[in-house]
Amino acid sequence: MKPEFLLSALAALINISTLSTANAQVNTSTPADDATFKAACHGTPYSASRVVMGKTLLTCSAEKQLHVINAQKKIDASYATGAHPLMADVTDDGVLAFVPNQGANSVTVIDLLN
Repeated sequence: MKPEFLLSALAALINISTLSTANAQVNTSTPADDATFKAACHGTPYSASRVVMGKTLLTCSAEKQLHVINAQKKIDASYATGAHPLMADVTDDGVLAFVPNQGANSVTVIDLLN
């Protein structure tokens, strides 16, 4: 990938947290050590994002997966990511997720509605 694209993608990740919409339901805290999250990632390292629209994005590094966890702590959907994904971020409207992939020097963009 071209460095210009990576810089643009990283800038987008940094700016996501500043986006706001009138109808967004955002909770900025998630539990750091949650048994349900650990089980979803089969005991491997994971990162949980902030809660948006009642859902948490759970990145499982060893599995190269992003799980969408609902308020009942069940997996609604799973998506493939690149190598060594870090904590995902999501737009406040819950439409797009951005997963930086440390091992691949890339960013996975996921449309959570489709």
